[in-house]
Amino acid sequence: MLIIKVFINENPIDIVLIHNKGAVHEEMSLDLCEYRIEKPEIYKNISIYHYRSDGWSVLLENALKIINNKGGK
Repeated sequence: MLIIKVFINENPIDIVLIHNKGAVHEEMSLDLCEYRIEKPEIYKNISIYHYRSDGWSVLLENALKIINNKGGK
């Protein structure tokens, strides 16, 4: 689980919680996993497919892109 506290102008606004739901296809690759955004609530259950070998920074970048795109609509 990845928990990130989000700040705007040094003021905390929310916590982003990303939960690992496990490998997508265990017989093919244990590296490809499904992650779900659990918090903030408006993004709940949005899935991110991520290769663990790419590292946490790529997962975080993808999650923030989703949050920024959905928040801008």
